Amino acid sequence: TMEPTAYAKLATRGDVLPPFYIEDKHVKERNDGVPTVIEIMLGRSPPSAPGTGLQVESYSADFKIGARMKISKTHAKIFWNIEKECFMIKSVCKNAVRVNGITYAGSVDSASGAECVLQSQACIEIADSSAIYFLLPKAKQPSMPKPKHTYEQLVNQVLGPDEKLTIAEITTRIQDRHPYYKGDSVCVSFSTSLKSTMNGKSKSFVRVSEVDALSGKKNTYFKRNHEEPSTNSTAPAAGGVGASAFPGISASVPATETVAAEAAEGGGGKNPLVVALPW
Repeated sequence: TMEPTAYAKLATRGDVLPPFYIEDKHVKERNDGVPTVIEIMLGRSPPSAPGTGLQVESYSADFKIGARMKISKTHAKIFWNIEKECFMIKSVCKNAVRVNGITYAGSVDSASGAECVLQSQACIEIADSSAIYFLLPKAKQPSMPKPKHTYEQLVNQVLGPDEKLTIAEITTRIQDRHPYYKGDSVCVSFSTSLKSTMNGKSKSFVRVSEVDALSGKKNTYFKRNHEEPSTNSTAPAAGGVGASAFPGISASVPATETVAAEAAEGGGGKNPLVVALPW
């Protein structure tokens, strides 16, 4: 059976719950036709009339995950965070949610629950319902235009004025902000060029070496050189991937049946930055 067009999928081991797909109908807002707000609610299933199986009430959750009373009628929200460029989950009731074994608190006001980034194959637990796996497509990303920023500008986008980060942390932040640099064909050359920039080509950053008191290991960090003016443009490149452009998710596509099995086998796994492609 062909799966429907979807941006993401929620599945349980052995399909205890029917798979749920985050689809175009869950897009709440668009900008020039591109989705900017996507969200779904997870909550309790309505009770059924004895002997009929017919639901006697109508609850508003998009994905109804069980009839147990510990599950709130609207318990958690999965939503696209356009600034962080990822899907996230948070409780919208006073009860918590768990993701990969970590508890994220709810709130009395139903609005200020703790938020958690959802990576592909993340395991979601709500009350005593079945474990739910959040799944993103695994196919290769479509080709993306290269951001028109210098390496110095890219670093300034992710390095705070008073922060100090390792080269690995800087690289990860840039790749999360500009998924173009995650591509297999550019990842190695990007890392090499970035190291060259940070290690002498740019005077906008300085190296700081510190010795860990416990391990005795020497760590190298980079921070901004406040004595040297730097180019700090954070505007998205023309034709590139900006935070308002919903990178890689402008069109949802079909999936295949293989991912539910992979979720049941795997558990963790890295988010390929919400690219809506074939599973």
